[in-house]
Amino acid sequence: MTETTSAPRPPLVKILDPKKRPFWNIVGESLVVAGLAVSISLASYIVWEQYTVWRQRQLVAKILPSTIWAQKNIAVYLMHLKDLWRINIDGSGATRIFSGSDVIRECVLSPDRRSVVIRVGEEIYWIDSSGQLKERVDALDLPKGLKDVHGSLSGIQWDRESKKFLYKVSRWSPVASSDAVRVYDVQAHRSEDIPGVPDHVSELAWDWEGRNLYFVRGLPTTIYSPLNKLRLYRIPLDTKTLETVATLQSDETALSRLDLESQGVKLYIPKERASFKKIFSLGLTAVSPRGKKAGLDSGNFIYMIGPLGKPKRILELPWASRSEFTALDYLEWVPGERYLLLLHRSQGLLIFDTISRKVGRLIDLKPQAIGWAL
Repeated sequence: MTETTSAPRPPLVKILDPKKRPFWNIVGESLVVAGLAVSISLASYIVWEQYTVWRQRQLVAKILPSTIWAQKNIAVYLMHLKDLWRINIDGSGATRIFSGSDVIRECVLSPDRRSVVIRVGEEIYWIDSSGQLKERVDALDLPKGLKDVHGSLSGIQWDRESKKFLYKVSRWSPVASSDAVRVYDVQAHRSEDIPGVPDHVSELAWDWEGRNLYFVRGLPTTIYSPLNKLRLYRIPLDTKTLETVATLQSDETALSRLDLESQGVKLYIPKERASFKKIFSLGLTAVSPRGKKAGLDSGNFIYMIGPLGKPKRILELPWASRSEFTALDYLEWVPGERYLLLLHRSQGLLIFDTISRKVGRLIDLKPQAIGWAL
């Protein structure tokens, strides 16, 4: 019986040594390794994409179809294109209280929140909070056929008791310009011109009682004077005659920033919250009147700032789309500081309860401005 022996195997070092192996073997093995790497990467990407889609669907599913669980006595005005809507944050009472012939340019809520002044194109309207009462206050009525004549309505300002509001009517052409200040009496349903106000006055203000209008004009000073020299004027509504109140020196020039208590004058400066806020001016952070802070971080999480100043994530929001990673256009505290109003780019207007962590869809609308009606 003969014993067969196999040929001795080459050392491992020679197999791994590129100098001892054929070139095409090395290329083939490299391609196999690269193919495995690509396959693993592609599989990982597919798994991650499927998880992302599933996760986004889960986040959308968490958005409740209504906000019936929210507080019932808080309403919000929504300015959307030609329409003004009013809806309670629990989703009830959705009403289109005004519809104009043109896009709404401005809405100014009265201090008692019972009526709204609306500027639509070249017209001004007054409506009550329910929309059942509506009046056309004024219009520019520019001459037709004259392309060089222009005009605007601006400067709408309520008095403290919500009985009157002022506005400015401006007209101009290449050869002349004029400004007229008018006051509309809500109870009397009429507008009156207020003479004596010079053109191009930047700021007018009501006094506390709503009986006088005030403004200031700058006076010449030397270049070395550290203070501005101003003259304070008053126009009583009963006489409509211009009166000089005092000459002042101050480092401020804005009427609303002047300290006039020494002159026996108390102005009514409306709070920003009492009127409508433009969406683009709000941003992705919100601070309540009592200092509660909330915002949206880069991961699309709603966060709140705790007592120690450290942000805490409290709600994850779905993406608006694959190309838009920022989910919201803005967020805003609801009066009472329990709820947040969120404008989601794909899910519409949402209400988020910061205590129960519920989030629901209020209305499928993207307003240009909002105002609160308590």
